[in-house]
Amino acid sequence: MGNRQTKEPVLTHREEPAKERQTSDGPVGGTRATFPESERSVDIYLGIPFAETPCGDNRFKKSERIKERRQELLTCRTWAPEGIQLYFNEREAKRHTTAEHNLFLNVFTPVTLETEDPNQLLPVMVYVHGGGFVSDSTIKYGDVGISEYMCADHRVVVVTVQYRLGWLGFFTTEDNACDDNVAFWDMKLALEWIRDNIVHFQGDSNNVTLFGQSAGGASVDLLSISPLTRDLFHKVCPMAGNSCCEWAISENAKQLCREKAQKIGVEARTGHDIITALRGQDASKFASQLGLEFLENNMEKLQAEIGPCLSAPFFPKSLEELKKEAPPKPMLIGTCQYEGLVFLAHPKYNRFNAKRYVGELIDARIPETLPNYEEKRLEARKMYFKGHKSPRNQKEAMHGFVDIISDLFVNIGTQKRVQEVADKVQTFLYTFDHYNEDMWGFLLGNMLLPFRGPTHCTELSYLFHVGIVAPFTKFNEDDKRVLALSTKMWTNFAKYGNPNGSASVPESKLDVTWDPATSSNVSRSLSIGVEPKMSDVNHANRPLFWIEIEEALRLGAQQADSL
Repeated sequence: MGNRQTKEPVLTHREEPAKERQTSDGPVGGTRATFPESERSVDIYLGIPFAETPCGDNRFKKSERIKERRQELLTCRTWAPEGIQLYFNEREAKRHTTAEHNLFLNVFTPVTLETEDPNQLLPVMVYVHGGGFVSDSTIKYGDVGISEYMCADHRVVVVTVQYRLGWLGFFTTEDNACDDNVAFWDMKLALEWIRDNIVHFQGDSNNVTLFGQSAGGASVDLLSISPLTRDLFHKVCPMAGNSCCEWAISENAKQLCREKAQKIGVEARTGHDIITALRGQDASKFASQLGLEFLENNMEKLQAEIGPCLSAPFFPKSLEELKKEAPPKPMLIGTCQYEGLVFLAHPKYNRFNAKRYVGELIDARIPETLPNYEEKRLEARKMYFKGHKSPRNQKEAMHGFVDIISDLFVNIGTQKRVQEVADKVQTFLYTFDHYNEDMWGFLLGNMLLPFRGPTHCTELSYLFHVGIVAPFTKFNEDDKRVLALSTKMWTNFAKYGNPNGSASVPESKLDVTWDPATSSNVSRSLSIGVEPKMSDVNHANRPLFWIEIEEALRLGAQQADSL
């Protein structure tokens, strides 16, 4: 969704050729951008290939390393194509170049000053984009903000990674006719490329932080527990998405994929016949876009159109078993205040019966099989309608709708994940509570939103200094303050495993102390804004209510099974 950068690098400062770097696949060149305010330069390499083309007979197969090393210099100064996907209108589509081969990454590395040790290796931050597993690319997150506000200001190396999207990335027949979860094999290969090559960009392969947002947040968390990838990085930051979100795993992937094949016109019965036929189809037939169906058609459980499935070898056991086996990693995790608000930007919700929909969601999630279901349903209604059984006006109803969608979409999963790890490793929980109305762009002008607030993707503007939902780069003084704070906390976490910084590095310290969540206080979180502050309450503790409901239903089902 939202604004993407143009195909060429969006660099507004002085440019010159970047230093040539050697890689296992051959030398690469790029662009050096110099930022006068910090008097620092950053070398930018856009569109570095890390895999063989995944087309033709390689479609639906796990990605492979590039076989032949180039001798000639590869100039990496423009964005690579985005993965196959649909856009919201023809005008938007014309602004983008898509291709089945989108397995490229981008590297941003600060240039060492004369006063600095040229042999010092820098922490590495690897970003995995979101998009519901079916859309988006690295282009949306730009190059200027990453270069200036993360690399130049905080001396970290940043890598942004692309992977196969949608049906091309997650098609499965569950009978070994194709490799499952090939998008995750793409991410694995990118991490291996980083392990083997990032030293040539002054990056430390022994200090790698994986961070991602939405489906990217779920992806980095899943990568942290898979036995194939968990040892390829050291810290993890899932934002607005993680492995406990109910949409993180596609629970009916085989049936969904067979239905997709039929829509394309493939009626074969066996998995091998389906895959053979689909390899002959034009890649555009697999394009998808992030829609609203997952909100409307899944009262009892939100599911993406298609996404990761639980199958070996990437996920050889249940997630619960894999989490017990995986060495815990320091975690920075959180959500924005109103994650679900952005989904109400669609015109269909202008006259939406929010009161009825909230009631239907509550009834679906608190079934009559729960002994005290009437009491709990009433408690839930009061929780979303400001202490009342029914909303007193449309504004109150819409607030309740946004809150329950936010909870079911990501808040509950985030609280669950914190509960799983808080007693094992330092876990820093946040809610992002700052926003600027200008970031809404046309959505604000068309009055499509029932109210304003920080929503899905808002925190990304304050890490990458770029508009996500709409064009937005004119930061006011409050925005600049939050940008400086956010980039410092995230890069501190990458450097030290702690957003508070290091006692041995005075300039890394914050003006606020971010206390980690604990097993006895799983809601302890930092409210990020102009005046950040700690809280012992997370989203009014609504997620804890739903976790208790789920636990009661689970115990009831176990008791019924034992009879």
